[in-house]
Parts: sequence; C-alpha cells; structure tokens
Amino acid sequence: MIYTVRRNGREIPVRVSRHGDGLAIEFDGRRYAVDVRPRLGRTHFLVTIDGTVHAVAVSRLNDAVGVVLGPDRYEFVILQSRPVPRRTEGAGGLSRHDIHAPMPGLVVSTRVVPGDTVAPGRVVAVMEAMKMQMEIRAPAAGRVLAVPARAGEEVPRGAVLVTLATGPGEPGRGS
Repeated sequence: MIYTVRRNGREIPVRVSRHGDGLAIEFDGRRYAVDVRPRLGRTHFLVTIDGTVHAVAVSRLNDAVGVVLGPDRYEFVILQSRPVPRRTEGAGGLSRHDIHAPMPGLVVSTRVVPGDTVAPGRVVAVMEAMKMQMEIRAPAAGRVLAVPARAGEEVPRGAVLVTLATGPGEPGRGS
C-alpha cells in the first residue's frame, strides 16, 4: 500500500508492504523492518523497529493520526492511499489475485488456509469496522496461495487479506 502523508506541511510518500511476519515501511529513502503487536485495545502497541522495541500509543481525530513514541509525539494526516497492483500474470495463464481490505478495520477471522480451493463468492475473511462486521468474499475461483492477514490484527484499507491463484486449471475454471 502506498500512502501520501502530510507532516509539518510536507507531503511524504510512504510505502507499506508485508515483510515476513511484519511490515516493511519505506519513506525518505530509508526502509524500516517493523513488527506491530497489540498491547492494550486498539490504541496501544508494542512496535519493533529495526530490532528495537517501543511502546506506542495511537489516536485518531478525523483525518489526523497522533502517535506517541516514548516522550515524542508525532501528528500526521493521511492524504491518500492506493493499493499496490492486485494481479500479476504467471506462467500458463495463471494470475495472482490479491483480495484487499475494503476499509480500515479489525480482522475478526480468516476462513481459508493456503492450499484451499475457493469458488466465487466464498467467504475468505471477516472484518469489523465501527462495530459492523463485513464478510470478504472471493471474487473468482482459485487456490489460496497465502493468507497474510491474522485474526485480531488491525489493517488499513487496501491491506492484502488473501492471495489466490486464478486462471486456467484452477477449480471452476474449466481445465
């Protein structure tokens, strides 16, 4: 996911991607390995940045996000976000199809594991936002390649929840 963030009047492109069990965050020409673990509710976290653990509190007010990291407080506004491309063609006409979170929220559950076959419309995950739950469904038939989302994890809009292999030879595709 690529975000445009404003901090102190400066617009900064920030790229967030999966890196192992954590995240890779890139901005200002630097890349950080980040792991986020809930500590208390949806506002307090233990965040490991390049191997150093920090207690972090996050608050939101309209479009502004406040982050308290030790004695320091940072405020920024997310101006826009756009997902990293969703599909890539592979050998034999197979495509990799990422199923993205349609909104920021809590992953309540994932309903598939790598290797599962899915039909179009099958529920692959359940998310919660503003006390409302939403079933996330497979848009096409395929085989589950990866499930990077975990139950209990807060994700931004556009985060990859499930990755499918779709195309000729996949279930329901007539091979």
